[in-house]
Formats: sequence, structure tokens, C-alpha cells
Amino acid sequence: MWLEERIGRRINELRTEQAIETKAKIVVTACPFCLQMFEDGIKAKAVEEELKAVDIAELVAKTMG
Repeated sequence: MWLEERIGRRINELRTEQAIETKAKIVVTACPFCLQMFEDGIKAKAVEEELKAVDIAELVAKTMG
């Protein structure tokens, strides 16, 4: 199911860098693949304290109490 990049930059790290540049604290997605990519990118960039990746269902559930 997963395909590793062999040429160019890793997409998960590129997308994570873009999210970091926005100064966002949370990245929200409804896509399980994108969630995994962001979680991996956040770990690779060592920004776990500054940026979190969350599924939109988790965010809605949290805000509803």
C-alpha cells in the first residue's frame, strides 16, 4: 500500500514543512493516508511539540465534548 519515493523530496516532509511555515498548531485531515503522512513528517522534522496532526472526526468529537 505504501510507496517510498526514490527521486526528489519526500512528500510527507515537504507537506509538513509547508504546514510549519503557516505557523499552524494543528493540521486536520479526513484522509487516513494524509494523517499518516503528516504524523511521519512531524516526527521526521522533530516538531511534535509545535505541530499536531488530527483526524477531523477527532477534532469534532473533542469540540463537542
